[in-house]
Amino acid sequence: MAVELTCPVTRHHDYGDKLGTYGKAGVPVYLLVDMEEQRTTVFWEPGEDGYTERESAEFGEELRVPAFFAREPVRRKRRSPHTPKNRNTASTRR
Repeated sequence: MAVELTCPVTRHHDYGDKLGTYGKAGVPVYLLVDMEEQRTTVFWEPGEDGYTERESAEFGEELRVPAFFAREPVRRKRRSPHTPKNRNTASTRR
């Protein structure tokens, strides 16, 4: 994921060169926060010409993000407090 905050000097690069470069490189999501327009745009589905999907919202409005970021977090099994940290250590007690 790439995130850019625009400024008047770099705004045209963020919407032009970087958009195409990130898409072509396969960056899955490009989030562009346009400080001048007070709008956020998320781009996804990268390809040779940039991105095929996009969604925009003004600051303070809800912004839909790709399902990739809406997935449930991976749940890991908790280790029992009685399980030794290093199972490869042989016990020396007899």
